[in-house]
Amino acid sequence: MNLVYFTVYGEIKGKERPRTKIITTKDGRQFVNTYTPEQTQTYENKIAGSYIEAANGFYFKDKPVCAIIRCYFMPPKDLKELCSRAEVSIDEIQCTKHLDGDNICKSVLDSLNKVAYDDDKQVVNIIIEKHYSTTDREYMQVTIQEVKTYTVKQLQTKAKIKKPKMNQKQEIKIFQLKELLKRLTQEVLKE
Repeated sequence: MNLVYFTVYGEIKGKERPRTKIITTKDGRQFVNTYTPEQTQTYENKIAGSYIEAANGFYFKDKPVCAIIRCYFMPPKDLKELCSRAEVSIDEIQCTKHLDGDNICKSVLDSLNKVAYDDDKQVVNIIIEKHYSTTDREYMQVTIQEVKTYTVKQLQTKAKIKKPKMNQKQEIKIFQLKELLKRLTQEVLKE
């Protein structure tokens, strides 16, 4: 089973909403331009670069994949002391603060379009985990793994039943029947 694992170091960012602006041409016509904010583009390029570095040229093409995204955020200053007093490891605490998981997923999956796979609609399973980092840095670990299943396209190819070849007599008979049907249809329409 094919799998690519990579790490993106630095501040974790979610996908920002697209921006729109009205552009007026020299002749006075106006149109709406929708674009991805520069900060999001920069972050998605960083994710794509991390994938390319780890993948050694591997590309999933049109295969179904699973994405596992593990985020490690910097903990609040008092959390380590609180964990120590409660005798709980920071590893046992899930991060419910910071970014929405769906925005993180969108940023990662969009950045890997045409880099890891043809389109992020191929992602059939997504797992996102938000943890507090036990190191002094924020980072994200991403695993993209091929899923062994059939796509509709593969199933259609597999299910195709080859038509038996007809001999010349059968082809002539079919032609004659079609001609007869045409004539009968024309006669009925005349009446």
